[in-house]
Amino acid sequence: MTDLERIKFDLHKREDKDSLIVDYLDRHFPIPEFPVCGSIENFLGNRAFYLIAQPNISEGLPNVNILISASCTGQDSVINAMSEIGREPINIRTATTRKRRVEESEDAYVWMDRIEGVVGTNEVDLLIEKYGLVECQQYCNNLYGTPLESLREAAKNQGDKPIVLKNDQHGAAQIASRIKKEMNSIIVAMFPENYKQLVERVKSGRNDPISRLAEAAVFMIEYEDVSHYALVNREHSNPKLGAQITAHELLTIIDIEKSRSENENS
Repeated sequence: MTDLERIKFDLHKREDKDSLIVDYLDRHFPIPEFPVCGSIENFLGNRAFYLIAQPNISEGLPNVNILISASCTGQDSVINAMSEIGREPINIRTATTRKRRVEESEDAYVWMDRIEGVVGTNEVDLLIEKYGLVECQQYCNNLYGTPLESLREAAKNQGDKPIVLKNDQHGAAQIASRIKKEMNSIIVAMFPENYKQLVERVKSGRNDPISRLAEAAVFMIEYEDVSHYALVNREHSNPKLGAQITAHELLTIIDIEKSRSENENS
């Protein structure tokens, strides 16, 4: 039994009572606590994010910022909030095997064809090769990926707009490995403030909440292996303002690494 399967089994035994789920996750897979200030070796000023490991910045290469998190931690809200505060990220054209909807334009995605006769990782590997993807994962019975050519196009046309991708720890590792000759990767892990918040979000209309919570537990184990920074998407009485605060923190990280990249090049 894998870690994920074992956690799912344990959560299913508690699925009728949220408080038991929260207690189990808190005891066995605690959300890391990151002090907002500390020594210069480990922290950056008085900000609500934490430096885990210095990214390797190569001279002359653009930065790709990858925001990773457990499901329902607020990736979309934070990335949308970047635009609301005047720092819109450049659009990245991703790829999908999902059927095109009537209202969607031809260039909304790179529309991928499923490969007949193969399933699982074999199909993923073939799609990565066929469409030049830097990562590919399944979501709601469809496959989604990021074409390297889309990142190249974004880097060429970004101007002052940052390149920001959202993914999980596995996809981020794939991206970093496959783009390292052409682009720098800065991986930022984002956490919910507490499990009560996360359980409420995951169970409010999401498919298969137990699997999502089990994946969140695994994220707490694995995030440090791939991440350079960590930040917390803290609760706020005004959710929109809360997302904007977290977006400011993410942009601070992006600007720090952009400055460091420019200094490396000078």
